[in-house]
Amino acid sequence: MNTLRLMAWLFALVGGLAQARSERFTNYITVDDHYPIDTNVEPAVLKGGPESRLAAADPEGHWGEIIGGLQLGLRFKTNTFRSGEPIIGYAFIRNIATNVEEYTLYMDMHSPGCDYRVTGPDGLGIAYRLPTPIWGHNLRKSVSPGCQNRVWVRLDKAFDLSRAGTYQVTAVGKYPIRAEKRSAPFSSAPAVIHILGTNTPSNVPK
Repeated sequence: MNTLRLMAWLFALVGGLAQARSERFTNYITVDDHYPIDTNVEPAVLKGGPESRLAAADPEGHWGEIIGGLQLGLRFKTNTFRSGEPIIGYAFIRNIATNVEEYTLYMDMHSPGCDYRVTGPDGLGIAYRLPTPIWGHNLRKSVSPGCQNRVWVRLDKAFDLSRAGTYQVTAVGKYPIRAEKRSAPFSSAPAVIHILGTNTPSNVPK
């Protein structure tokens, strides 16, 4: 009986520590990773916006699993777009740890989908269609505790999204594990967006 009680106490302790770690910050500060030159990019909300909330309270943030103190989310202005409209995917790289964390987000033209993976209406992956990176930050980045870096991509320029239908989008990054001299991938949860034809009614379920 004592052994069972001890095991129960240990499980409760581990669960409590994990919960405390994941809820260390309750309102994250958003920092733009690069200057928005596209007028379609919406201004970042420094603090207090829905993207600043805990992942559990932000289902539209499509937050992925925590890897090494980092968590990656993906947001869209809406989940329904007309064909030809600007489609901007906003990725948020969040630091839930107490120390500065590093990561890598870059366009690897030899490995399509390194930063954003897009699946089309037919269930097949869509490769990048731009010959050069959309942004120039292909070096290692860092994010401070309690903060999150915001980056974005015009998906309608980076991928062929001309077909009407349902698409699945995932943001992907890499977390360096120095002790093992390798990088571990981390990603957002997949987001689903609908692209309508010009004459299609806009009553697509969310």
